[in-house]
Amino acid sequence: MIQGTIFRRPDNQDYPYFVIAQSGQLDDLNTRVIIPLVRWHPSLPGMNKINPTITIDDERFILMTQLIQTVYLHQLDEDDIHSYRPEMRDMIVSAVDFLITGS
Repeated sequence: MIQGTIFRRPDNQDYPYFVIAQSGQLDDLNTRVIIPLVRWHPSLPGMNKINPTITIDDERFILMTQLIQTVYLHQLDEDDIHSYRPEMRDMIVSAVDFLITGS
């Protein structure tokens, strides 16, 4: 499960997807850092640096970096993988960096 792997969350309508944010260099850990994705809506406060948008199946989603969390590997089911988006790396790193440093 590499950085940029998007998982479905069929049991969570508020956050129907999440993305693996953790570097592949830490694959030996039994946890993964994830960031939830929420459906884009014009009323949501958005800060482009911390909450960039992506498109999944022609629908816009917001990366909710401030809700970053950790899950154990045994909690992840490969059947719930939606797609691999390695091109999200720079977006993820930039958003997490802004969350931590503010710049």
